[in-house]
Amino acid sequence: MATNISRETLTKLCEILVEKRNTSARREGLTRFEREALKEGVARNTDIGDYLITTETRAFSIIEHIFEDLLIPFEIAQQSVGRRPVDLDDEITLTQALNAVDATALLIGLQRVGLQVDPSRLVRELLKTLEGREVLTNNELEIVLYDHYVGRRRTVLNAAQGPIHPLWPETTHQDEAGNRFTMIWDGEAVVWLEVLGPRYRKPEPQEHTVCEYCGHSYYTNNSQEARIHSEVHSRKKQMIDPQPDEQFAERLSALGRAGELVDQGSPLWMHGAVCDRAFEFKREFKYDFVQWDGSSTRRAGEDWQGWLFAADDMGTIAGACGFMRRDGAIEGPEWSLQWIWLAPKYRRAGLLEARWPSFLQAYGDFDIERPLSPAMQAFVRKHGTQSQQAALPAE
Repeated sequence: MATNISRETLTKLCEILVEKRNTSARREGLTRFEREALKEGVARNTDIGDYLITTETRAFSIIEHIFEDLLIPFEIAQQSVGRRPVDLDDEITLTQALNAVDATALLIGLQRVGLQVDPSRLVRELLKTLEGREVLTNNELEIVLYDHYVGRRRTVLNAAQGPIHPLWPETTHQDEAGNRFTMIWDGEAVVWLEVLGPRYRKPEPQEHTVCEYCGHSYYTNNSQEARIHSEVHSRKKQMIDPQPDEQFAERLSALGRAGELVDQGSPLWMHGAVCDRAFEFKREFKYDFVQWDGSSTRRAGEDWQGWLFAADDMGTIAGACGFMRRDGAIEGPEWSLQWIWLAPKYRRAGLLEARWPSFLQAYGDFDIERPLSPAMQAFVRKHGTQSQQAALPAE
């Protein structure tokens, strides 16, 4: 976190931080301020100031007068609140306040820069209201992630309004809680403050890399990137080196070759399996879009039919293809083979050749979407119908 702030506010903040921390026992139960904030859903600025000086009294309790100047650096928005009127014509008096979530985020930010505040009780209570929520605001995320990140962050407040002069003096110290501070001074004013939490560790360098196996590009030493890469890698491995699929094996056992057909009567997992291989076709041949209408959550429309190619009786999915019924206004065959993709290890193994006659029987003298790969052109020259071969480019 690197945030701009005024010199005056930053200097006053550092007046607090250079003083010795007060010794106080940690409180477990909610304070009156915390109970009211949770009950009302808001905390007035005047009440926030009174609350802060109950624990942060250093530098003559100056925090009461500067915390509002830290709202913008902490990206916290103030609101105006007033009492619900008894009569709709009553005059309403508004006062500045923060909602309970934003007030808690303010306390988290103040604690992060080394001030003696404890947001943990409010965090504990507000977590209950956020449970099960998938989409969160930035300040709600601060609450959800509080226990994980408390004491582990690096915070920078910058009041320099330009480059840091190399001759400006620098001071460093560590407080009783283990926070490490670096302050850069321009005369009597602090222009740059870095705060490292007691458990902060410098992150490992991140390097951009591309996995040779799955082709996914990602940054190292990043948990989110690693998780995404793991998912992509696993999915790619499933495509390139497929393993026996129990569901597919059961379907083949019951229906034979007809069990490979994917239409509106097929289970969703089959539509998803075709979709996965349609994505592989798109990536490998650099198409702009996926040529399959279904997914693992939605069946393809009635104008689409797919096929999963079984490599064996155990349900190993070697590849897939997709047929689309063409618009009646378009001249030519009713059906078009939009794409076909086989895992590299199953190419030129006779899987497509074995199914080609049944495709011609089911879809007639179907069209084949162009352009065709060199391998597919060679296949059509050998096994395609006269009209399919006529559509090929001249050799």
